[in-house]
Amino acid sequence: MTRPRHRCLLALGALLGTLAFPGASSADEASVRASLEAASTVSPQENPLSPFGRLVGGKWKISLLTHEFEWGIGQQSVFARSYDEAGELAAEARWFWHPEEKTIRGYSVGAKGNTLAEMTTHFEGDTLINELELINPDGERTAYTGHWVFTDEDHYDWTLFTHGPESAKTEAMKATATRLPPNGNPQPAEGEG
Repeated sequence: MTRPRHRCLLALGALLGTLAFPGASSADEASVRASLEAASTVSPQENPLSPFGRLVGGKWKISLLTHEFEWGIGQQSVFARSYDEAGELAAEARWFWHPEEKTIRGYSVGAKGNTLAEMTTHFEGDTLINELELINPDGERTAYTGHWVFTDEDHYDWTLFTHGPESAKTEAMKATATRLPPNGNPQPAEGEG
């Protein structure tokens, strides 16, 4: 077993509590702590999730929803929460780098427990492309593609496409997301009044 893989397994074991056994030495504990730190530290140049950085921090308003994005441990995942107009939690999502698939994967769950989305995400310049499948309570899947085109630091245009026969895509929804400043009032996009 290679050293990095060994460290990763130790770190995962510690997280799952499997190393919390009587008689563990302080050297074991120090090794586990070092492994956790090494496994969760990646430079921005190496981190395929770094383009999510423009979303992290603050709140984004899009149509009737407000989204919040934050980094997970060591910037190895991105966590998002969506709230409805009443401020009630509507959905949660998490994206992460899948080392075997060499792609960004994610999952989203609706607050009412009626929808699961599996996502595969990549970036092309200023565009986040999210291939997703919504899975309803009966296990039926519906494929969509979402494009998030960043027009500036505080806005992105979101378009959702449905998938038809022979992979044809049809625009289903479109909206502009605006980063909310700390006071909560959205700033207009460039060229708007």
